[in-house]
Amino acid sequence: MRPTSPGLEARREKTLDASIPPPSEDLLENYALQRLNEEESATVCEHLLVCSDCQEELEELEEYGRAMKRETARLMPPSQPSKLRQFWTTVLTPTS
Repeated sequence: MRPTSPGLEARREKTLDASIPPPSEDLLENYALQRLNEEESATVCEHLLVCSDCQEELEELEEYGRAMKRETARLMPPSQPSKLRQFWTTVLTPTS
């Protein structure tokens, strides 16, 4: 995933600071789930522009989320609503 955030182009014009600390695992997970506020998202996004390790970790998190969503859909057909399906739908649906 290419990191995007409101105001990213303006931030990109500034000198990228490689000393931006890496986000915590929880923060990166919440970024992947699009559950951060604009400021947190922009900070993580800026770090992702200069850190290939975090880019790879983000891709792994996103792939894990996609795999969980596929497995839930496969195991729980839409004709059989369940609390588990509702849970994963809630967890894997980005909030805006």
